[in-house]
Amino acid sequence: MAKPRRFVRPFLYTSAAAIAGGSALYYIYRPRKIPGSDPASVPPPRYTEDGRFQPPRFPLVKTRDEQIADLKRSSSSPAGTVKITKKGVLEHLTGSQEAGPVEAKGSQNGYEAYDLLVIGGGATGSGIALDAATRGLKVALVEREDFASGTSSKSTKLVHGGVRYLEKAVWDLDYNQYKLVKEALRERKYFLDTAPHLSNWLPIMIPVQKWWQAPYFWAGTKFYDFLAGSEGIESSYFLTKSKALDAFPMLKQENLFGALVYYDGAHNDSRMNVSIAMTAALYGATVVNHIEVTGLQKDVNGKLVGARVKDKVQEKNGQQPQEFSIKAKGIINATGPFTDAVRKMDEPEAPEIVAPSSGVHVILPGYYSPSKMGLIDPKTSDGRVIFFLPWQGNTIAGTTDAPTAISQNPIAGEEEINWILSEIQAYLAPDLNVRRGDVLAAWSGIRPLVKDPHSKNTESLVRNHLITVSESGLLTCAGGKWTTYRQMSEEAVDEAIKRYRLKTSPLLRVPRVSGSEMIDDAAPLDGSCQTHQVRLIGAHGFSNTLFINLIQHFGLESIVAKHLTESYGDRAWTVAALSAPTEKRYPVRGLKISALYPFIDGEIRYAVRHEYAQTAVDVLARRTRLAFLNAQAALEALPTVIDLMTEELGWSKKRQEKEWHDTVQFLASMGLAKSKLSVTRKDVESGKAGEYDEHERKLYSRHDRPADTMESDSKFVSGEKPIISADSPVNRQAGMTFLATTNIVFAYAGHVGFFSFISEMKEPETYTKALFLLRGCEVSMYINVAVVIYGYAGVDVASPALDSTFGILPKLAYGVAIPTIVIAGFINGHVAAKYVYVRLYRGTDRMGLKTWGAFSRWAVIFVVFWTVAWIIAEAIPVFSNLLGLVAALFASWFTYGLSGVFWLYMNHGMYGENKKKMAVTALNVGIVFIGLIVVCLPWQSALLVYAQFDIAQCVLGLYAAGTAIAEDSRRNKGSFSCGDNSRSKA
Repeated sequence: MAKPRRFVRPFLYTSAAAIAGGSALYYIYRPRKIPGSDPASVPPPRYTEDGRFQPPRFPLVKTRDEQIADLKRSSSSPAGTVKITKKGVLEHLTGSQEAGPVEAKGSQNGYEAYDLLVIGGGATGSGIALDAATRGLKVALVEREDFASGTSSKSTKLVHGGVRYLEKAVWDLDYNQYKLVKEALRERKYFLDTAPHLSNWLPIMIPVQKWWQAPYFWAGTKFYDFLAGSEGIESSYFLTKSKALDAFPMLKQENLFGALVYYDGAHNDSRMNVSIAMTAALYGATVVNHIEVTGLQKDVNGKLVGARVKDKVQEKNGQQPQEFSIKAKGIINATGPFTDAVRKMDEPEAPEIVAPSSGVHVILPGYYSPSKMGLIDPKTSDGRVIFFLPWQGNTIAGTTDAPTAISQNPIAGEEEINWILSEIQAYLAPDLNVRRGDVLAAWSGIRPLVKDPHSKNTESLVRNHLITVSESGLLTCAGGKWTTYRQMSEEAVDEAIKRYRLKTSPLLRVPRVSGSEMIDDAAPLDGSCQTHQVRLIGAHGFSNTLFINLIQHFGLESIVAKHLTESYGDRAWTVAALSAPTEKRYPVRGLKISALYPFIDGEIRYAVRHEYAQTAVDVLARRTRLAFLNAQAALEALPTVIDLMTEELGWSKKRQEKEWHDTVQFLASMGLAKSKLSVTRKDVESGKAGEYDEHERKLYSRHDRPADTMESDSKFVSGEKPIISADSPVNRQAGMTFLATTNIVFAYAGHVGFFSFISEMKEPETYTKALFLLRGCEVSMYINVAVVIYGYAGVDVASPALDSTFGILPKLAYGVAIPTIVIAGFINGHVAAKYVYVRLYRGTDRMGLKTWGAFSRWAVIFVVFWTVAWIIAEAIPVFSNLLGLVAALFASWFTYGLSGVFWLYMNHGMYGENKKKMAVTALNVGIVFIGLIVVCLPWQSALLVYAQFDIAQCVLGLYAAGTAIAEDSRRNKGSFSCGDNSRSKA
């Protein structure tokens, strides 16, 4: 009997361990249902047997004007006497219907007051509207700006329980933090189920730098998985160093031990917010954006019965907005950071409960992170947590947490931006230099942390949400986070039903949100809260392969089709149908508003017609996400957006100008460079808005002037300067300035010719006509020689004209320009030497000497000045940019022009009449100073200014010289000598 017992006990222990281990393994690796992986509830449209396409028939929401009309109708419902204010007295005296008594039960016109009026169209406010509408309540929502215009569009884009909250809950034994994590993990699953097109699972890596961190992080992530329970998805796992670098190649290898990977959710926050609001509208809620609450209305007992509002769109259109009343049995304040402003409308002495905290995020190019893997730094240099996540093809990094003042569009500070970049750099490979210039966009969101006004410790902040009701009946729902918006909404509506004694009812006429009669929504809308099952607009027909159907039917570009299905779900069919043809073989439809991103014209039309977009900012920031992804790209897309919205909304010219100004100012809060804030539409359309300053140009090699050529790819021997290529920035820019350059060259040649023959005249009476013709022939000869040389020399001559795609005229322009300037350098040296020689020996007996000493002195002076002029001119054939050409022209001309000023002043009788002398002298002086200014201008402006003034100099100079020569020829005849250019005087 002892032997069986001896074997039974180990067997039982082994079996129990095997069962426990197997159960644990099964629990970890059990089959999971991944949101979006199932086939669509509504199959995609098909073609009939006769080849006809049957598009989906989606229900339409009321237009914005129809919704405003519904709001106004509620004001005709009397519900007791309204407490009269000064404004109300005036309305009462004038017989205004809106100032009369209101009764919530109804009116003789048949229009009832709303059960609930929600102020605020963020995630919480829109969620409350959807929850109330699906419970059969009559609800209205008004938003001062746009849906998600505040904090709800400026989140970290995560749908998460919060691993940092879990750590605090464990170490601080904080039950509230634990409850927050547990609640958020449950809501995370609902989030992904009700909007699979707008949210997805995202693996997030925690780098492990010390061996002892591995078990610590492993235990934390496993506890996180355990709390998620059935609402979880993939289990966390450990990666060795090599596997971690394979999954995240940008990681720094030094001190890397491995990594833990856990799963959380990510989403498109503002599109989620808009979808919640539009789904609420489909279920019967009256939802209107750009409606500002100007005051709250109370009855004689001091209870709230409504609010005064005005339409801000009328103001934007230059009209006087008309205020009107909205009557409701209960009012809910869900305005996020602006909670206290609404509370003070109700009670001016109400204590402030919001402690605003700034959360800065930056957007970097997508190459800084893998497309399917995020990263979290659980301990930054100051103890905070920072995320580094892929989002919409780019990389998002943040966030900070610092007290801030409340404003509509806060601007991210440089200190916060640089802190984020420095923290990122600490985790990335040292050969990856995260630069300030890599920041495509940066914004600051205000996190509305709240203090419980009923708490004895008024300094303590509530990390989850807070619901409180004032004596007059204003229900305030504040705090919380994006992930728990649905839970907050449910609790707020529950409290409103209790406080305002509202009665819910089943929805008898449920809208076919899916656009099909084949199925119904899974949620049983029986009057209870069902928002955890109510799928949002776009979710019913979404699947991970829906984009293929769009490509096959509309001929969309693949990246565009994927973007549409992941942003609109099954409504991508409507967006694609609203997109204009490209008139190309492929893609067939979808004109991009920015070449860098997949946003197309159909999205703008859809946003206006189906999502209440009323401003360009609504489209750029919250319907598409272009402003959040790339502020500069949003600026460049702005003309297209304004034009398309003008077609849809009939904007006036004045409204278009206002939209331009307002949008550019908004983009400043998205990180647009300060130098771009004054750009005009003309600047953007001409490409000037894309020009970079010197700092920005140095950040990227593609902005170098000219484009770099690797030595290994060069066709030239070492040390030889390569021909500037046709696709270099120089040649692309030079095309616009060939005419100006050519004018400069010919004006310069005329200038040189004029002064040279004047300086060589010993006696103006002699050989004047011959000298005039001689100089004219010299200039013509220079031009002809240049044309012949460049016509036959071929590509062996280093000139940008020869290795380009330009036509024959631009080639000849450069061919004439460069040799002419070189030869003009010779003339410059010749004239300058003669001028100095004359000034040195004028009036002496050496002036007329023809000895070897005199010739030697002349030769030395000539060689010195000729060499200087040649060095200046020699820079021209190998100039590396047009700015170098301007500098060389100016340097050579400035010295010569200045000497010409003194020559004309000393030889005042040369021109005969003082007026002509003064005119030419003044012009020379003016051009010298203009030249000084020119070198400070941008190179294009410099060329144009230089050309105009030098041409004027040439024309006036030749006219004055010709007149003087003609007058002297009629008076006298004299001798000519190239060795003297003045009258000899003892």
